[in-house]
Amino acid sequence: MTASTLSSIKSPVEPALRACQQKHARLTYKEFEEHIRKLLAADEWSAQRIANITSALHDFMRALELYPVDVIGDEFGVAFAESFRRYEDNIADRLAPRTQKDRQEQVQKLQQLYDALSIHDLLPAVFGDALAYAVDRSGETLAHIGRLSGILPQVLGVWMHGKGTPQHQTSYARIPGLESALGLPLGTLLSRLPPRRRARYERRKKEVADSAPTPKQLSKTVCPSLRPTDRLKWQWEEMIRCKTDITREGATARNTWRLKAVENSGFRINWSHMLDGSVCATAGVHWAMFGPFLGFIATHAVRGRTVPLEHADSLAWLASTTHVKAFVQFLRARAGNVTHHGVVTFINNARSHLRAGTGFLWQRHDFLDDLCAAGDAQALALASRSDREAGWQSYCTTSHLELLKLEKSLAVQSPARCVRRPAQRIESILGDEFPLKRLIRIVLDLEADEPPQGHERDYAAWVRDVLLCKMLVSNPLRVAQLSIMRFRGNRSNLYQTADGGWRLRYDPSDFKNEKGAASQEYDTAVEPSVWPWIRRFLSEARSALVGADTEYVFLPAVVGPNRRAGYDALNIEGNNWVADSLGKRVTLVTSRYAPEGVGFGPHAFRHIIATDHLKRHPQDYVTVAQLLHDKLETVIKAYAHLKVDDSLRTLHAGVAQALAELK
Repeated sequence: MTASTLSSIKSPVEPALRACQQKHARLTYKEFEEHIRKLLAADEWSAQRIANITSALHDFMRALELYPVDVIGDEFGVAFAESFRRYEDNIADRLAPRTQKDRQEQVQKLQQLYDALSIHDLLPAVFGDALAYAVDRSGETLAHIGRLSGILPQVLGVWMHGKGTPQHQTSYARIPGLESALGLPLGTLLSRLPPRRRARYERRKKEVADSAPTPKQLSKTVCPSLRPTDRLKWQWEEMIRCKTDITREGATARNTWRLKAVENSGFRINWSHMLDGSVCATAGVHWAMFGPFLGFIATHAVRGRTVPLEHADSLAWLASTTHVKAFVQFLRARAGNVTHHGVVTFINNARSHLRAGTGFLWQRHDFLDDLCAAGDAQALALASRSDREAGWQSYCTTSHLELLKLEKSLAVQSPARCVRRPAQRIESILGDEFPLKRLIRIVLDLEADEPPQGHERDYAAWVRDVLLCKMLVSNPLRVAQLSIMRFRGNRSNLYQTADGGWRLRYDPSDFKNEKGAASQEYDTAVEPSVWPWIRRFLSEARSALVGADTEYVFLPAVVGPNRRAGYDALNIEGNNWVADSLGKRVTLVTSRYAPEGVGFGPHAFRHIIATDHLKRHPQDYVTVAQLLHDKLETVIKAYAHLKVDDSLRTLHAGVAQALAELK
């Protein structure tokens, strides 16, 4: 009689449910014997007692016609009473009464051992190894398990081979289904994920369950960017071509945009940055403002009518002050009737393209046709004139003056101010007497939280995170510089000196403020405590990350499909870890170790370091400007509030001295 025959004695039970109830693995008799030998030896059973109980197991198997390769079924589970009676009948005539009693006790002990046997006792401690073991024991194909769990077979394969673990909430949500498909108790696989990742998943589940949109969020009107058409893309390329041409009439360092190679760009690239295979960061900044403006005029009525989509896809609308002013009002209304810096920047950028002589729109009277096609009354009146070009240029000049007047009016009536408080996340650190000490404490806590080396990718990511945070403290550069940092090749930024030390160097063109403070080459030492981590990362961890064959220092542990699809559409190769993703990683890491549980990004490191230096060395703005590689006037403006603190500190010291002398 086989195990499957015995299983059919009782009413059918769902395999997954039965496994979850009994917490048993899919185990062969040979594996069970090996396990009980180890278990009983650990309990200090004598060799003879272990031999006796394994002999009883062999006798039980012979009586029920089972073999070592057979998988244990219900004969040790829900059908044990029936199979035990059959075994008693089998040994009644062939064994002495005393031996029968011993065998009965031994088989009952075996059943207790099997019943107490948890899957946790058998599966490896590492998630990928445990999954591979469970899949192998299940006897099912990955395709079948994938259908039951809702997880792609390719993803299961990646996890099984240790090349990845669940990263997103959707993946975590499917783990219980995977455990059920494999006949494992709930939590078996989830408990084998790194603790920090499990904690993050549980936190996100709670945040999703508890979160609700605020009234302010509900009141905001969505205004997406206009989807670019072929005509709009052509106009955009022409604008970039004009603005990057240093030979054009009226070109200056201030009104000329820079082009960079893809591999030297630290930000996420989209179509609005591209021109003939090169990247223009400023063009992307302008599109981030002009895209929503074009989307606004296509979805919101201005003076009773919206601009049809087939006519909204033109930069010519920047010359229409009626639509520009309506969008400005829209932006201010969204911010609670506050003029934030985004409003002023939008007006300023729109004006720059209308300026007489150098403005892109001012130079291109063919844009008049786009407004005429949309039925714009002013455009139609201009088109009827004999000198269309002069009429268009006059129209642009007038619009430029109107927007300049609007900008000045807002500066008087509603001066621009920050709506967001970027330093809010680090207020408690900035308020400390020694902010740098608080920052380094967070880095040291991260350094002490080493994951098991068996979790190869998590270990590699941990070494990278420690090095990343230490570099931000040692050399507080902008995150874009970290994104493009190379350690080999012709343009290596991180390099080792003859004495074993490490230095960082960047060309002025690598900085966004090349025309200002970054006009000189940056070549500085890395703080010595960081050196061992550089060596450790490059020798132990970096090879386990995505893109290890490239020259970039910092790499992601996984790569999402969206970025790759976007870059493929642009026909470009972008292999660096882009600045916004790198910044999100820093925010996540700091949130785990900041006492308040509130994370902050790379730019906050710069702010903390600058504030700390000025607290310990009042009014030493020159050194701070050098630390941040920024302009002196920018530093003074950003940290002017500390001047007041310094003055009050001097006043308070004077008051204390006067009181002491008068006592």
